[in-house]
Amino acid sequence: MDIDQKDSKSPAIRTKLNVPLSFRRRYSRNDEDGILKNISQTGAFLSQKGEPLEMGTRVHLFLEFLGLQRELICEVVWNRSTPSVNGSGIRFIPNAGRDKQAVHDFIEFINEQKSSRYEVLDMIFKKVA
Repeated sequence: MDIDQKDSKSPAIRTKLNVPLSFRRRYSRNDEDGILKNISQTGAFLSQKGEPLEMGTRVHLFLEFLGLQRELICEVVWNRSTPSVNGSGIRFIPNAGRDKQAVHDFIEFINEQKSSRYEVLDMIFKKVA
């Protein structure tokens, strides 16, 4: 799949996940904990404790995978606070092509992890059947 979205009007394909990470509001010195619930090439859903981030807020996400840490700059484009969901929709603001590549690589990493789990479960179910 190409890293760039071919049709900017169609929504990007979302990959469901449940990955803890840290993030920092722009100009803050303190990291906060959050959980990425889904991700695409253009953005993600960030769940966090407390009040949702305000729309327009810039945040720095810190993704860790394959022994590397990537910092991505994002902007909050919507938020939701209900008894069952508390979080924000964020749009990636790539500084360079390497940021897009990092998101692409992270999505591929998550998909490979899911695929590996399904293969292990399939082997287990075949052995016990």
